[in-house]
Parts: sequence; structure tokens; C-alpha cells
Amino acid sequence: MRVPMSSETTIFKRVKLTKEGITKTNDIEEERDNHIDTHKILSAEKDGVEAAIELYNNPAESVKSLKGVPKLFLGFPLLGSTDFPYPAVVNSKEFVSTPERDGIYLGTEDTDDIRKNKELITNANSLVFELISKLQSDRVVNTYDLLNLGNLPTKEWLDNEWLREQLLNPLINRILAIPMIKTEDENLISFEESLIPNVTDSNIEQIGALWKLFSRLIEFAKRLPSEDTTNQWSLVLSNWKSIGIIERPEIELTIDRLVKEIENSGTIGNLKAKLKDAENTIQTINDFYGLLTAMNKEEFFQSHNLLLNQNGKFAGKELFDDSGIDEHLKDIANLSGYDIREKLIDTRIDSGIRSKFSEKPQKELLDATIGKLTIFKDENFDANALMLEWLVDHDKREMLNGYPIKTLKSLKRLGGGGDNDMKLLAPVKVWKGALQEFEDLFPGEYIISPKYTEKLTKSEIWLKLRDYGLILDDALYSEYRELNRKELSTLLQSNEELGEGDHKSASVMVSNIAFIDSPQDKSMIDTVRKSNEKALKFLKFLFTYVISTDKSWMSPIEVNCSCKSNHSIMPSIWIERLRNREWVPTRDRGEDKPSALSLADVISKDQEMLNKCTEELPTMLLNVLNVSVSELVMNVLAKDKHTRTELDRAIISLFSTFRSSPEKLSKVAELAVYDQELFMQEIEERLKIKEQVRKNQEIGVHIQNLLMEALKMGGFRVEPTGVGSDFEVENDYVSGDEERVLTIEKEGASKLFVEVKSTVSDYVNMTRKQAKDARDSPDSHILAVVRMDGPSIDKTTVRNSVSFVLDIGRKISNKVKEAEELQSSQEKAMSPGDIQIILNRDQMKFRINKQVWEVGLDFENFLLYLTR
Repeated sequence: MRVPMSSETTIFKRVKLTKEGITKTNDIEEERDNHIDTHKILSAEKDGVEAAIELYNNPAESVKSLKGVPKLFLGFPLLGSTDFPYPAVVNSKEFVSTPERDGIYLGTEDTDDIRKNKELITNANSLVFELISKLQSDRVVNTYDLLNLGNLPTKEWLDNEWLREQLLNPLINRILAIPMIKTEDENLISFEESLIPNVTDSNIEQIGALWKLFSRLIEFAKRLPSEDTTNQWSLVLSNWKSIGIIERPEIELTIDRLVKEIENSGTIGNLKAKLKDAENTIQTINDFYGLLTAMNKEEFFQSHNLLLNQNGKFAGKELFDDSGIDEHLKDIANLSGYDIREKLIDTRIDSGIRSKFSEKPQKELLDATIGKLTIFKDENFDANALMLEWLVDHDKREMLNGYPIKTLKSLKRLGGGGDNDMKLLAPVKVWKGALQEFEDLFPGEYIISPKYTEKLTKSEIWLKLRDYGLILDDALYSEYRELNRKELSTLLQSNEELGEGDHKSASVMVSNIAFIDSPQDKSMIDTVRKSNEKALKFLKFLFTYVISTDKSWMSPIEVNCSCKSNHSIMPSIWIERLRNREWVPTRDRGEDKPSALSLADVISKDQEMLNKCTEELPTMLLNVLNVSVSELVMNVLAKDKHTRTELDRAIISLFSTFRSSPEKLSKVAELAVYDQELFMQEIEERLKIKEQVRKNQEIGVHIQNLLMEALKMGGFRVEPTGVGSDFEVENDYVSGDEERVLTIEKEGASKLFVEVKSTVSDYVNMTRKQAKDARDSPDSHILAVVRMDGPSIDKTTVRNSVSFVLDIGRKISNKVKEAEELQSSQEKAMSPGDIQIILNRDQMKFRINKQVWEVGLDFENFLLYLTR
């Protein structure tokens, strides 16, 4: 709406008039100095007053701002009313103007002119309401250009209090109900329905940021002005507040209201539920923090619970930045009752915000958590176990020493100290399988609880603790120690004795059995001497585990002694403990040192253990302990004094017979001392052997004759040859005291040696010499095996069942080499396979299993081999 200057000649002409109710739209041409402008004026008139608003022709839905336009007309504009705060131009011929014609009387006095003017302009309120309603029906969206009224002016002719309370307040409160605010989804809502983002200084960027945050909240999104109109509506709201015409805090969205919304959410989960896009929750939080910083509102972090901690809660000022603390360590701290995540800012929060807070060092958390776990509580077991694993994984050896550990029966600490001066044993599940059955021999107070293996699955945890020197993972262990006189004397080899004077060894590596004689009242010795059953189990432990696992007791070493001499000793301190301590329970003497008599009480009812005592290694151990195995067996078998006397007489008689060959007496006694039936079985076995020798001889002769008959036309000679007394009676072709081997010769060809063996089993045995001969002449040594499944022995049977192994020398070569290295690699030599090494006391045999000879050549194919 243009106001012509007085020097200009202007002609206005209506070209179109449209009426709708009390409103009308005038299209008016303005001609000025031969230039024509078109104006679209929306107006309403009633009771002597007219209100008008000018619209843009294009686009039609836009309203022109009244900025700089006089708001009061008396047929002509009153130029002093351009700053009159009103959303329309008001014209009345009945207005009473000031003498200067810069306004109308609207002062505080009670005069006819003032009353008349106030009545006329008050009537304009209803007209303005109609005009704005018409704008809404035409979807004019920039009504905010009319409603930003500006400040209340200071004029002599104007009563501002009346203007605010009697004119503007009634008008604006009516306008609030008109749907004129466009939302983001193109709907129109009223001021009363809307929520207007607003900031104190009307900062456009901050208003936009505030709108973006509120628009993500489901509760607010549909009540916001569209993003492109928010700033203008915010300015309108700020203007109304500044001139005091409305107080509607419920429609104003401020940063304080957003702070309250975030804080009242309490958790990130609750905030997610409030957002349209839950996936962007963290981004929303970061944007919120960024807005607080931009608005210099960082004090809110101290006065409100706005910071997201690592438990997903909004917390207050007592938070710390995460310095990169291990997540697993946080879990452990939480289990211990120290929820560190409650005190740490979520690491997804922008670093610029987090950097404003002090860091929480990992070392501080570690120390605090261990401090809580120092006093063990059952409810903290999971934390205790996981912290143990964490410390090992991170090589925190210094923090492991003294760490509290739950055992089967009590609480101890790693590495000893205090009343716990011994290393603990790893949980039983970690032990070697052969050791686990002896768990009850060890003090439960020193065996780590199996609950640790249920919670921790990494086997390397226990290996590392062992390597740190904090636990044992086996009953047998080695340690360096100086040996005193008593220990040296007990462990001496052969018949050496210590002389007079001081005797103490230099530090030497010795083997030992965990808890064998300590701690007092809880050691293995304390356990086994109270019970025959436990003592028997202890013997089994020694015979089946200790002496085969710890080889040092059979491997003497030289040690330097303070007497300036060297001594040869068994470097196994447990030998000294077993010899010198009273650990064997007896029926009438309490506890005793090991002897044939005391041990007889223990094993008297266990035939299996008695048999075990006669095996090679157990016999060696018993001898080291000064226990005679033969006397032990006699004491077990002698039921009364008369029987014992008779056995004594028999032994004396046998000794007299074999006094020049005591080793023979030992063998006879070994058989006889069991019982008469066993002895007779041995005699019968000897007779069987003689019969077997006869059969083997017969088989050998048959093969010899068969070969001679089959090969004589080919120029072959077949002859038996004696090769010595090293033979296997059960299988070999023997004549007198010599094994017979068949030689096959032909002029111009190499001599072949055929070793004949028979068997009723799935194997035949070769002696060490036979195996070495085969190994040393692999191209000329042949093994012939006859499997005898029936009593009949004739040429036909032998011919049909014989099998010739041409490469026995090559097949047995590796086992012969293993046998030659047996003393240093006994376990390897006894490993399973097609060919096995069998040790029986002082004899060594090579067992040739049937899978070797059953694929050999039969008689006809052997002949083809010889004659090809």
C-alpha cells in the first residue's frame, strides 16, 4: 500500500470489486505521472469504520507488509501513524484527528473525541478478525508479516495501556484461534494449537536448531510451524511478549523446555521412544549438546541431568570422560559392585563435549576394583574369577601376587604369604587325566575351586599362572634347593656314606610332590597315615603316576657338597620324605615307616596292588625305600605263624640250592611265594614250552622238506643252520639250545635266510638279535610264519598256512633303532603300531602282529619269487 507524496498527482480507479460477506476485494489502478500500478485491497467495513489489507497480485496468497505504511486514515493517511502497532489499515471519516493530522486522539483523558475515536477503532477489531479469517480460508501463509506489530510508540495522543489492554489483547486473543500457521506437512493450525520455537535474542540459527530438535520429537512434530516459517512466527511471538499483549508460555518452545524434555526422559531408551527416528538418537543428543554450547548454556550440564552416561542414563555433573578403559574391565567392576559406567560419559558423545570433563584413568578403575575384591565375598565370585582372567590376559603379574582365590575348602591368596606359604594347585579339571583320580589325597584348602574352570574357559590362564610361579598345575614339580645332611644321606646312590663333618649341598634342582609333608596336619602324609584306604590309594598314586612321570629318581646326578666332595644322589626330595616319615598305617602300631611288614598290612586284601608291586618300576621304588618285594609278598600271603615258619624253611632250602646263583633263586621264589597253585602253573608252563619246541621243530622240518622238494630241480640247496641261543621258545624253530634258520642257496645268487616261526595267536615274537639280523640284512632275511589253528601238524597243513614276509628287515628297522635308544626314549619304543616292542622284565621282544605277515607270500608265490 503506497502513500503518495503531496507533490505528486495521483489518480486511483477501481477496476474490479469482489464481495464475500462483509469482506470485499478491490482491484485498484493507481496512475501517477503516466505510470499505472495495480493494487489488490482486501477490506471490511461496518459501523462507520473500514479495515483494509493489501495483497500481492502474484502470488495472490501473499499479504504485503504494513511496515512504513500509516495505519490510520481520515480519508487520507495520517502520516504520524506509521508506527501504530496494528495489523491492518483503519479508515474512518468520523475520526477526530490531532491538529497536526499525525494521528487521532486516543489519550488518557475522558473527552468526547477520545471516547469516539476509541469506540471506532475498537469496532475495527472485528473487521480485522474477519480479514485474517479470509486470509486463512484463502491459505495465505505469510500472515506473520501483519502480526509482527513492532514496539509500542510514545505519542502524546496515544494511551499505550489502553492500546495494549483494550485494543490489541482482545484482537490477538481472537486471532489465536484462526488456523493460519502452516506446518511441515502443509496443514494450517491455529496459534493455540501450535508450538513456536523461540530464543531470547531471536538468533535465527539457534531458532532453526531448536526447531530441528523439537521436530524429531513425536509429541511436538505436528504442532510446529514449517521450517521455512518458524523464524518469522518466532519473531511474532517475541514481539507480542515484548509489548505484553499475550502470555501463553504453553505454546512457546524454549531451550529450557527442551532441557526438561531430555532430562525427564531419564534414559536413552525413553528418549528413543519419544523420537520419530530412533536410529538417530545419539545424533539428536549430540545436536542438543551442540545447541547448548552455541547458546552459552553449558552451565546446564552442571545443574541438570543431561549428560548421557554409559549405562544409557542422563546424569549430572559428576561424570568423567572415558580414557579408553577396557570394556571387559568395566563389566568386572560392575560385578564387584562398582558401576563405573554410571560415572562415564557415553563414548558416542562428541569429543568436544567430552573434553570439557576430566578423564577417568583405567589404572584408577583397576585399583578401585581390586580394592573391592581384596575382601572375598561369595556374591562377588564372578567378578573375582573374571578379574583373575583379566589380570593374566594383560600380564599384570605384580597385581596377581596376593590375589584372593577360592579353594575347595577355604580362601587363599596367590603366591603365598601370611598363613598361606604354599603355592596352590590348579583346579582338578586342569590336571592330567591320570592324576585327577587322586584328588582326595591333596588338601582341599590348597586346590583352586572348580568354579573357576566353569567360569573361565581359557586353559592358558593356568599355564601363565604356573609360569609366573604363582600356582602348580601338577602334583609333581621341580625346585632349586640346598640339601641338608639328612636329605643327602637318604638320597645317596649305591653304598656311599657321608663322612664326619658338615654336609650341605649347593643349590640343586630336585623334584618333589606337592603337599607331601606340608602343611602340618593337612599334608598327604597326614591324610594317608590315618586310613588304610587312603594309604592304598597313595601307593597306587606312586606306582601309576609318580614313578612314570618323574624320571629323575632313576637318573642320579652329581652335586657339590660343603665337604668339598661330590656326591651322586637321586634328585627327588620326595624319596627322602617317603623313607624317613612314618606314613604307613598299621593295625597295632599306629603309623610306621615303609617296610615289608607295614606295607603288607595295607595291601593284604588287594591282589591287584600286590601284583603291581612285582612290576619293574614299583619293585625299583620299593627297593629304594628299603622294602624287599619278596618279603612283602610273603608277609601278605602268610596267614599265620605256622605258615610263615614253613615258608621261611622253604626259602632257606631254596637258597641253599641256589646259593651260587641267587638270581635264579629270586625267580623261583617269585613264583613260589605267591602260592602253590601259581608255582604249579609255572611248572606246567615249562612243560608246555617243551611241547611247543617239539612242534616248532616239526614245523621247521616240514618247511625245510617242502622247500627242498620244490626247489631241488632248480639247483637250490635248502639246509638248516644254527644261529645261536638267542631265540623265542614260543615261536622259533629250535634244536638243542640253538635256533635253526633255513638257508636257501643257488650258484650265482645271493644266499637267503628263512626264519621259521609258528603261532596260535595273532602275533609272533622276534628277539632283539633276530630283529637286528633282519635289519642288517634286509635283502636276504625272510620271515616265514605258520598259523596253527588246529592240533594236526603235517606237510599239507604247513604248506597251506605258511606266509613269507620278504621285507621284514625293512619293516622292523625303525623299531630296532628305537630299542637301541630305549633307555632315553622308553615311551616312544613302547608306542603302538604294526610292530611293537614288548618289555618283560629284563627281556626285550619285537612283536610282529598279523597285519605284517598275513599279507606275505603263500608257499606257491614264494616259490615263484625264488625261481623268477
